[in-house]
Amino acid sequence: GEAEFRGSVMPGAAAMAALVRGADPNSAPDGVAVLFTAAATGQAGIVGSMLDAGADMDGRSKGKTPLHAAAGLQDATCLKALVDAGADVKAADAEGRTPLHVAVEKASVECVRALVDAGADAQAKDLQGVTAGEDLAAAVQKAADGQVLLLGAGTFSGPLAIRGKAVTLKGDPSGKTVISGGGQQAVVYVSDKGRLTLEGIQLGMGGKTEVGVFAQESEVVIRHCAFDQVPKYACYADNASLKIRDCRFTASGGVAAAALNGATLDVRRSLFRAGADAAIIGQD
Repeated sequence: GEAEFRGSVMPGAAAMAALVRGADPNSAPDGVAVLFTAAATGQAGIVGSMLDAGADMDGRSKGKTPLHAAAGLQDATCLKALVDAGADVKAADAEGRTPLHVAVEKASVECVRALVDAGADAQAKDLQGVTAGEDLAAAVQKAADGQVLLLGAGTFSGPLAIRGKAVTLKGDPSGKTVISGGGQQAVVYVSDKGRLTLEGIQLGMGGKTEVGVFAQESEVVIRHCAFDQVPKYACYADNASLKIRDCRFTASGGVAAAALNGATLDVRRSLFRAGADAAIIGQD
């Protein structure tokens, strides 16, 4: 008789054998597509074979696409196979969440980069009005100690909080990565011996957001970043270590960098201009 898949979850060899015998690559035993299950369980070989056999790369299972499944598993290999085959990186699930929403929430650096490079929209909103960029706060909270988060072009909403661990945030090489304060007092808070490296990012301030980076009992390194329209402080260190390299502070009505209560401040190769009240303030 005609070959078929015996359920959506099959050992890799059995699934391959079924394909060889002519099983329908779009079959959905148990109501779940085999391709979706392969992506959700990290079976990259099966994903590739299913795609080669003509499986619908954007087919829905439980309201989600295989790309959602791969992003949820944080499996960059399966996700890249789907992206390379032309899967829709902007597909939204029943909650309006795209694969990029999922990848950012999971703090999956490789998946975020692959999706952004393929044209995923960081400004796409889910049904709650939350963009993938606004999920950055959750990604930072879940990030492991020492994790590097690569951000694509677009505006991400804070505030971000780094406590007791090391996190690196790197902007897109285009220079078009912006993190805004989300209406809170500071864009980024670093405390409790946390360590932050911020690289290639614009800090968006204004409104209620008066401080770019607030560091307390922590270590912060800022490289190649831009601070524009600073209302109060671009960088504020309270008993913390703050190093600034190759940054730009322009159109500022406030203070570029303040180091208080025993904080150490090391600024090199940075530009200060356009009417700041004071470029740097230091006080023991």
